[in-house]
Amino acid sequence: MPSHRVHQVAGEIICRFSSEDIDELIDRGGGHDKGRMNCRKLLVQATKVYGKYGGSGLCYYILHHYLDKLASIIKGRFYRILMRYQHLSVEERFKYYLLEVRQGLLDEVSTLSYLVDGSSIGSYLETSSMFREFSGSIAERYMMYKEYVNKGYTKKTAKKKAEASLDVASSCEDAFTYIYEEIEELIDMSILIKLTRYVRSALLTNIEKIICIMLTIDNKYWLDWFGKDYYEKIADAFKCSNQQKN
Repeated sequence: MPSHRVHQVAGEIICRFSSEDIDELIDRGGGHDKGRMNCRKLLVQATKVYGKYGGSGLCYYILHHYLDKLASIIKGRFYRILMRYQHLSVEERFKYYLLEVRQGLLDEVSTLSYLVDGSSIGSYLETSSMFREFSGSIAERYMMYKEYVNKGYTKKTAKKKAEASLDVASSCEDAFTYIYEEIEELIDMSILIKLTRYVRSALLTNIEKIICIMLTIDNKYWLDWFGKDYYEKIADAFKCSNQQKN
């Protein structure tokens, strides 16, 4: 995962704010990054952060989750680039890396993506009374599976993403139903959704700059992970030399 220094530099760019306390809350507050896959945890932490730090703090909280996921996407799409574009030279393959990473961020499965894109998941849950009665049924999961296959994912990955998407949806439905038993004054959901949309949009707009910040600040980690030759090719693919001049 990105170092706290990466989170803080990116936070100043996207949110004009950074906080070590928020980083610690996410990374050590009852399970690393648990809020990204558990709606109850997300709502509890988001309510706490917003109450103490306001919109800027909530922006930073959301961004931290997205940056952690972005690091995973960079690694996952690296293998996809090498395998999917085998007909191209190595140099040519990396021209598609930015496109692949952007798509990975749009397709990521989490409580945050459910807040932004939940209607697409919800439509499967609400299509008919039969689907409501058999939530999590084979038919329901197959529809999500087909959607990911149509986006170019392997059958194995599509199956995993479909199941994760519906598990998150179920987690959020339960949380929205019972969270008021735990929190008297829950964060205004419209604020959480609006800021989540803003953070994802801003991250996509600044994706090359943010990735280069990751590669530069945490360069030892990425050099060890990619190896020197690939590290340099990836830095070139994201135009990191240009980013450092800006």
